[in-house]
Amino acid sequence: MSPRGHTDGNPVNDRCQPAHAALRRGVRPSEDPALAGHLAGCPACATLAGGPALVGALDAAAPATAPVGAWLAEAEAMLARERGPRAWLHSRTTAQRTGLAAAGAGLVPLLVWLAWRRIDAGVYPTGRLLLDVGVVLLPAAWLLVAAMRPLHRPAWPRAVAWLGLGLAVAGVLAGAWLEPAHHAHPASLAGTGPQLVPRALACLAFGTGLGLPALLWLVALARGGERPSLLAVVAGLAGGVAIFLHCPIVAPEHLVLGHAPVMLVVLALMTAWGLATGLATRRRARGPR
Repeated sequence: MSPRGHTDGNPVNDRCQPAHAALRRGVRPSEDPALAGHLAGCPACATLAGGPALVGALDAAAPATAPVGAWLAEAEAMLARERGPRAWLHSRTTAQRTGLAAAGAGLVPLLVWLAWRRIDAGVYPTGRLLLDVGVVLLPAAWLLVAAMRPLHRPAWPRAVAWLGLGLAVAGVLAGAWLEPAHHAHPASLAGTGPQLVPRALACLAFGTGLGLPALLWLVALARGGERPSLLAVVAGLAGGVAIFLHCPIVAPEHLVLGHAPVMLVVLALMTAWGLATGLATRRRARGPR
């Protein structure tokens, strides 16, 4: 199996093509300074080249960087630790993993709609329902593609992710900005006055809980190079859509307090988990005092 994130079923990066052609011709790095320089700066191509002698030459050619031999040993150890379903998921191409990620995240609101759909669904205008869901799912798909973009392809500008985040925020607030979809069901008129905070907190907790399975699925599909913050936002958007498809309350203040922040809470939980994991890793690296 080729190194993860390099030949992922997608066109090889243009910068790597000359090196691949030289390696296929049997050119040695010692005979081609350009090839040696590329392999020294591209661990994935160095792994493709393989061979203890080549690894030693690369170590000598790049003394200012981490030895390629150490990088290769770490990569091989990481691959050896992977077993079972997660290893199978990681071996899929980026397109396949992105499709699986979208299907898993979308399954959460779909199941809510099938099992616990809002009781005012019969009077909620169909066009408005599709609009309310679409303005959230479209930026979620945008951010998912950005998060799953393989490392061997040129990174998108940061503005792409920021624009997706801006559209996501606008999407989750769209229902509050627009007029209430209807006033034709008694349950839709609740959640205001003294009920505002309790109902909003209940929806926020429920929506966050719905987003966590999507987050776990996205993390399981991630190989390590993806942007965890964007994956958390996508999971939070899935949870937000799910709670919208369950909760019949249409009051703007309820939507702002109980539905919109689901994305932020899931992102905060992911950030806290990342910080805790990083701290634990550093402590293990330092060893006992």
